[in-house]
Amino acid sequence: MQIWFILLYVIYHCYGSDNTTKGVKSHYNLEEKVKQFYNNETNKKVISFSNKKIINVKILPSNSQSRNHLNKYLYNSKKILETFISRNYCSKISSYIKTRYNWLDVSRNWQERLYRYGYWICLRDTGAGGDCLYSSVISALDLKNITVTDLRKKVANNFVGFKNEKIKAISENYISLFKYQKSNKEENIIHIIENNWDSESFIDKLKIMSYQELSGIWDDPWSPTNILNNNQLENRNITTPFLKAIMVRDKLSIPGNVHWGTELDIHNLEEVLNIQILLFWKERGVFYPIINVNLNADYIILLYYDGLIQHFQVIGIKKVTSNLSEDFVSKFTSYSLPRIIRYLIKSDTKKDLKPK
Repeated sequence: MQIWFILLYVIYHCYGSDNTTKGVKSHYNLEEKVKQFYNNETNKKVISFSNKKIINVKILPSNSQSRNHLNKYLYNSKKILETFISRNYCSKISSYIKTRYNWLDVSRNWQERLYRYGYWICLRDTGAGGDCLYSSVISALDLKNITVTDLRKKVANNFVGFKNEKIKAISENYISLFKYQKSNKEENIIHIIENNWDSESFIDKLKIMSYQELSGIWDDPWSPTNILNNNQLENRNITTPFLKAIMVRDKLSIPGNVHWGTELDIHNLEEVLNIQILLFWKERGVFYPIINVNLNADYIILLYYDGLIQHFQVIGIKKVTSNLSEDFVSKFTSYSLPRIIRYLIKSDTKKDLKPK
């Protein structure tokens, strides 16, 4: 009798009233009944949110038909969900976690979407000013010996195609190499460049950047179109593709808002660090389209993208039924990535992250 009473109680307050105040108020009694009902067979840890208690209920606590019905209402009913989850639960949960991070709330749609599958989701900010993508990647990977400036330089070299160590060295000292050298030395260096660098690939990328600028979707204060068209810039010679590439590399390497993180940066970050970046899109509540799938990535990291202000932050997730002292996780391998994340990625982007 007690089981069916609870089921009727849940159904009534999910669908029997449109009065939000009454729904929230009546839920306190429901929580106590659920607590008693699950007392002997579930995780007994209780998370205190403000002045109420929310039970850590297992998704499948037993094979009981009645118990499964109750779980169905607890996890799939939007009204029950709204009363179970506080809008600022990340700061509440953080107080129980042994962490060095300040976890903050994501959008409501992401909270609800992940909670349906038994996961908490929060974010942490790593700073702004144009470096947020790079600082978020460094923080998510917990890289100790690399700065934003270092990482920007690596990505910039990769973008313009300076991947060969000889080419990198020449690009760093290009002007001084020719200042007091004879023409035969210059010809030798040009020969090295031609055999170790793809100028056509770089020019194609520069044309894309120029098109973005002319289309009004270029946010940086420097002009790729001027570089492409050999316009005089900062008294620098940019008449050859290699000289253009050096200037673009230098611009992309500068920390701050000289260059904002874009899809091109994400792609090159993934190449340089051999990682996969998954973007939780704030405004739409879905995953941002993936450019390339790297099934051999060393790590998969979770980032949050706010398109309105073009800001990147680090996402962390953890199971609702996990130990309260466990921190949120932002970095996974292809095998440790939760199956539900792979499922949502495939649903949103049509890309399959199933490991080989």
